[in-house]
Amino acid sequence: MTGAPITVLFVDDDEQWVRYIADELEAEDPSFETTVALNANEAVIARDEDDSIDCVVTDYRMPEIDGIQMLERVRESHPELPCILVTGTGSEDVAT
Repeated sequence: MTGAPITVLFVDDDEQWVRYIADELEAEDPSFETTVALNANEAVIARDEDDSIDCVVTDYRMPEIDGIQMLERVRESHPELPCILVTGTGSEDVAT
């Protein structure tokens, strides 16, 4: 591995799924390091406590607040942080 690792924060309320995806990414490319959060509050805390996070990948559907609302909270303090919103149950309304 050359250079600093790329740290990705994965956010999903399905613990088995999010840990599987995180493990697969790290297995595919050792330059990736992953952090897992199981809800929006954990994600915001993780992002605020860890300046090494380079990207946030979040599910859209989660309890309490959805992925878009969570990303809005993250963007308040980290407006330049790349974010990816994923969903298996969304619609074109979510994408716009």
